[in-house]
Amino acid sequence: MKSAKFRKTGLFSDNWWRILNSKKLFAAFIALFVIFALLQAIIYSVSAAPIGPDTLTPVSSSRRAESPALNTTAIAGNVTALEINVTQVTQSWQGYYGNVSGVITLDDANNKSMYSWTDVSPAGEVYAVRTPNSVSWASINCSTLTQISTEETALNIGATDKDGINETFNKTLSNTFYIGALNMTAGTCQYSQFLYENDAPAVNNYFEEVLLHDGTYIVYTAIINQNKAGFDAGAHDFQMLVGEDGHNGNSAVSNYYFYVELG
Repeated sequence: MKSAKFRKTGLFSDNWWRILNSKKLFAAFIALFVIFALLQAIIYSVSAAPIGPDTLTPVSSSRRAESPALNTTAIAGNVTALEINVTQVTQSWQGYYGNVSGVITLDDANNKSMYSWTDVSPAGEVYAVRTPNSVSWASINCSTLTQISTEETALNIGATDKDGINETFNKTLSNTFYIGALNMTAGTCQYSQFLYENDAPAVNNYFEEVLLHDGTYIVYTAIINQNKAGFDAGAHDFQMLVGEDGHNGNSAVSNYYFYVELG
C-alpha cells in the first residue's frame, strides 16, 4: 500500500511511470535491433565469402594437335564433289579441371591453430574471375543476358559464333548451393551447363558450372563433385570453362583468380 501511494505522489506519478516504462521499452527495442543486426553481421562475416586457396598448382596443360593437310587427285577435265569435315580448336574458351582438398581451422590473427580438421573430400564450389580486384560477394547473383553480352564483347565473341557464351551455357541451374549465407536455388540461374564425361556430352551430370555476376565481373562457378569420371575418364573433383580471347591471332594470355568455398 505504501508503494502504491508513493507512486501516485511527487515525481513518481502514474504518468511519469508510463513515460519511463515507454522509454524503457523503446530502449529495449533499439537494443534488440542492434543485437540482431550485429548477429547478422557476424554470421555474414563468418560464412559470407569464398576465399583464395593456399596453393594453386598447374599440374599439366595441353591442347589438341592440328591435323595435317589431306590431299586428293586432280585430273584435267574432271569436276569432283568433296565432303569435308574439320575439327577446330575454340578461340573463346580455356578449360580447367582438377582436385580439391582443404583444411577447416580455428586460428588466431597470426594463423596459429587451436584446432583444425582435414577435409580431403570436400563439397563446395570453385570460382574463377578475370580480375585481381576483390569480388563483391555480397552482391553476387545469377548473370543476366546484358552481362553475358558484355562479357562476349570483352572476349571478341561474335553474336553468331557457335561457341558463344549463351550458346554454351544454355541450361538452367540444377544444383542448390550456398555462397556464404546466400542460397543459390536450383532453377534460378539461366546460364549453366554440364561439362563432358568420357569424351562425350554428360549423361550423369557430374560437373555443373554456372555463370554468376557480382555487379561488375562474371564469376565462373564450378560445383565440386568429388572423384567423378571427367572428360578424359579420369577421376576429378571439378571441371570448368572460362572465357578467353584467342580470336584473330590474339596470343595474349589472361590471368584468372581462383576462390574456393568448402561446403
